[in-house]
Amino acid sequence: MFDERRIDAETRKGKFNSVFCRKLYTDKSAFVLMNFTGKLIDLFTLSHELGHALHAYLETRNYGYFLSNKSAIFALNFVYKIDGN
Repeated sequence: MFDERRIDAETRKGKFNSVFCRKLYTDKSAFVLMNFTGKLIDLFTLSHELGHALHAYLETRNYGYFLSNKSAIFALNFVYKIDGN
């Protein structure tokens, strides 16, 4: 992911200050956005987001676009039903 420039960890002026991993469906890799400042918590956060990226890669590679989203849709519907809304 580093070689493919899929991780945007550089701190820049005007950059969105958040952390997330975005699954891409056109290929089987993901994109991670964060601001890495060299603190230990940044290393933990990057490791966490790379875990999401690995999961997205394996899920898309093994199940394709449509089936890889079924678990998230099921989970959202399950939570929605329990909450009563």
